[in-house]
Amino acid sequence: AHACGPTLNAPLKNRDDHRAGALAARQAMEVMERRPEIYSAKEQVLIRSMAQRYDGPKGPDASDTRAAGKRYAERLRSLTEEMNLLEDIDLKVFLAEALML
Repeated sequence: AHACGPTLNAPLKNRDDHRAGALAARQAMEVMERRPEIYSAKEQVLIRSMAQRYDGPKGPDASDTRAAGKRYAERLRSLTEEMNLLEDIDLKVFLAEALML
């Protein structure tokens, strides 16, 4: 799901990439909800926040992409705090990337 979303070098993705990312995010959530005990706290934060990245925009529209990116960053930050993972370097990198988009 992350690879299909916007990046600093490609902030607008096409509709196919968006659909693939949205599908991957939904599938990850479904699997995690069935067996949450097999996922680490970090994995749960990443999976739960990724759905926000695809909530709303349906393709390459800059304003929708920025709004979804903002929701993703806010969700990632809140889940990181909630799960007491503020010092996790990987999550810091994901958050920094989200804030730059």
